[in-house]
Amino acid sequence: MAKIMLEWITSNWMSLLALLIAALAAFFSYQQSKTAKRLAHSHIMPEVKCLFDFPVQGNPIVSVSNTGDIPTTSLSVMHNLYVYDKHSHSITSAAKVGYMFTDKMIYKKSLGPTEYVKQELVRVDPVDRVIAVYEFLIRFYRATDMKETDQRELFFVDDGKAYSHAEYIDAEDYLKIMRGIESVKIPEMRHDPGKLKTVLEALDEAKGNKTN
Repeated sequence: MAKIMLEWITSNWMSLLALLIAALAAFFSYQQSKTAKRLAHSHIMPEVKCLFDFPVQGNPIVSVSNTGDIPTTSLSVMHNLYVYDKHSHSITSAAKVGYMFTDKMIYKKSLGPTEYVKQELVRVDPVDRVIAVYEFLIRFYRATDMKETDQRELFFVDDGKAYSHAEYIDAEDYLKIMRGIESVKIPEMRHDPGKLKTVLEALDEAKGNKTN
């Protein structure tokens, strides 16, 4: 039997060698493909887009979506809410809104391409003399090397209409609002609508002044 096997191997060694070479070529090609893909991803950062919707009725909603080609890791969103009085030209109320007993409004361990997460927010009813500013501080990491990205998004609600940062940058009160935001000290609030009393009181006062 051994003799027969030896004779078969001897007579077919060229074919066996060709198969071995093909197998090795396929293995190295696969390894090269994995390496190339890993290197390509090492230069790609996740891309995150933030959208804000302020409906005519009901609470506003913010959504954060991954518009890139690779997943994000440890995506978190912190949310600050400011109320600006047009008559006094100052920030009259500010609140850091936290959820789930943390200072973060949203946390997602991983957010894959095309995936999104959304959160309902506190509504600031529009009045003529008040501008509400919704600020979102987004942080996420690239899984391959944990490189960090920080992203800031601002949305302005003026007379019931929502504007992105880019859309509002030429508004009359824009610079005063931004200076006020940079200088104001923000009290922390944890997922309790009652703790937004300072914001709501400012709005009630503004409504009363408007009525009078």
